[in-house]
Amino acid sequence: MQPLIYKSHDKDKIDPASYRGIYLKDTLAKLFEGLLLARLTTHTELDNTLTCNQLGTKPCTQTHDAIYSLLSTIQYNKHALQKPTCEAFVDYSTAYPSVYRDRLSSILLYNGIVGHMGSHLCARIDTIRLRVLQHSRKHQTVDILRGLPEGSCLSPTIFGIFVADLIYELQTKFPHAAINLAPGLHHNGTTQIWIGGLLYVDDLALMSTCPRELSTSTRPSQPPPLALTLLMRYWRSFLIFLLVYFQ
Repeated sequence: MQPLIYKSHDKDKIDPASYRGIYLKDTLAKLFEGLLLARLTTHTELDNTLTCNQLGTKPCTQTHDAIYSLLSTIQYNKHALQKPTCEAFVDYSTAYPSVYRDRLSSILLYNGIVGHMGSHLCARIDTIRLRVLQHSRKHQTVDILRGLPEGSCLSPTIFGIFVADLIYELQTKFPHAAINLAPGLHHNGTTQIWIGGLLYVDDLALMSTCPRELSTSTRPSQPPPLALTLLMRYWRSFLIFLLVYFQ
């Protein structure tokens, strides 16, 4: 049983769709999730499951790391390339609820998250049911077929694994948005760092030296690949879309 947050005063109070569920677990469940998270984090670090452009969901990365990376890219474009930096800041209003579990299961399998770990993760998100009890009125139980539990310590990392496909797709589409490292330096086996975008959990910053290219990066090709399903389907859910021109 979990408390529900009522979304709006003009919605039916016994309709489950009118509420936003925040999961509150007991201490034992939190301890078990903590153990799963520790093993999952180790796996993602060893196999580079999360991209270097994802911050917040990776250990030892904070908001100041994202700000530093953002400012460094602006300074590089200005002084090294003599070009301005165009940026689009995108925020999802429905990040965790937007995750398709079938697609997530395929991504976990692709990244080698199988066996007991994969079974436990899928079991914690596959069967979620909701019913609203309000005084003497109650709604029938409904199955929640999409999304990650909000309030679970596992959800940020799982969401990061899911949305990493978005970064990979953008890297494939705009491979030239990269900088060369100093001679003798390597990063994840390469001598380049892709700087076309940063993702802090579910907050996305797209960067380019060309406004037209930036516009193209926010309008993926049709039909969209599975990697961009989240971006395309929830286009209307964006809360912020700002174009900032730095020169």
